[in-house]
Amino acid sequence: MRRSPAKVACILFVLSLSILLFGCSSAKPTANPNLVWKVDLLKFDVKTKMENVETVTQYIGSTEVLHQQYPDKGNVFLIMKVTVSKQGAQNTPFEWSNLVVQDNAGNTYQRNSNDTFLEQFNYTPRLTGLEIKLGDNEGWMCYQIPAQAANGRLTLTYTGEGSQQEIVVKK
Repeated sequence: MRRSPAKVACILFVLSLSILLFGCSSAKPTANPNLVWKVDLLKFDVKTKMENVETVTQYIGSTEVLHQQYPDKGNVFLIMKVTVSKQGAQNTPFEWSNLVVQDNAGNTYQRNSNDTFLEQFNYTPRLTGLEIKLGDNEGWMCYQIPAQAANGRLTLTYTGEGSQQEIVVKK
């Protein structure tokens, strides 16, 4: 059985290409199964301001109302959609104060104490910040960080009893 050099070269090319593609696949890191709480980052947005136009129906017709939300001067909003899942059997609640964003320089930032405005800008469902004791909980939350920090590496870190996890938000 004789094969032409072109056919052999083609087979070698396809074989090496498939090895390269499958070898470089971006596998999602798995969380330690011993963690009491597992946090997964689904999406994130960095916003300098938020705007939305709402149409309000009235007796005399409809009116458009502009809603705007701005971060503090020099800051941006870091809006993230996450899943917080209970993995262990322990009776340890999820501690929101232990879920922080860390920048390149090691500075940490807490979640906005009041991010109810997210729903007005269609970031729904919103994680309320109330105590979580069980199950899978998915939704949006907001941090306010310096604009300069948003240009570098950002990590979402959870350090609670029985759980320690770091998730790269932005490289």
